[in-house]
Amino acid sequence: MTKFIPQNARELAFTSLERVLKTGAYSNLQVDETLRHHNLSSADRRLVTTIVYGTLQHQLTLKYWLDSLTRQKKLDSWVEALLMTALYQYHYLDRFPNWAITNETIEIAKHRGNPGIRKFVTGVLHAALRKGFPDFSKVKKTTERLSLESSVPQWLVEKFVQQYGMEKAKDILHAINMPAHVSIRINTNKSDLATVKEQLLNEGVETTES
Repeated sequence: MTKFIPQNARELAFTSLERVLKTGAYSNLQVDETLRHHNLSSADRRLVTTIVYGTLQHQLTLKYWLDSLTRQKKLDSWVEALLMTALYQYHYLDRFPNWAITNETIEIAKHRGNPGIRKFVTGVLHAALRKGFPDFSKVKKTTERLSLESSVPQWLVEKFVQQYGMEKAKDILHAINMPAHVSIRINTNKSDLATVKEQLLNEGVETTES
C-alpha cells in the first residue's frame, strides 16, 4: 500500500468515511475535523459533507448493491468504503457527471492501493454503469426488502410493521429518507411571523407554517 495523502473533496470524503466505518468515530466530529484542517471552497466543503453523510445514510442499500456487483467478494474495508462512495454519487448525486466520479475514484484506488486493486475497482465501477443497480425483487422477505430499500435496520422495520401495520410502516420508511426541512423560529421580541414570511418571500424563499 503506497502513501496516500488526500487533497481534494472526494479524497477527503473517502478518508473521513473510512475512519468512521473502521474506528466507529462520530461522523459529525470526523467531518468537522477534516474541514478544519483543509482549506476547501464552500462547494467542496458541501461535497465532503454530502458524500460522508449520504453514504452512511444509505449504507445498507449501497452494501447490497456492492455485494451484487462483486458477487459478495470479501473486500478490504477501505476498498468497500471507496466503492460505496462512488455508488452513492452515481445514484444519488445527479449533478456530477459519471466520468468525473469514476476517474477520481480510480485515482484514489491507484494511489492508495496497488495495480490489482485499481483494476478491480475500475471493473466494478464500469459494471455498475453498464448494468445499472440491482433491484430488490430477489429479496423474498418483505421486511428484509424494505430494510434494504430504505437502508433501515431490519429489526426496526419489523418494529414499525408490528406497531403501525405494513402500509404505515412503508410511509414512515419513505419519510425517513426524504431531505430534512429547514425550520425557523421567530424571535417575537424582534419581529413577527407575517413580517419574516414577507421578507423571506422577497428573497425567493417560500415558507409553510408548522
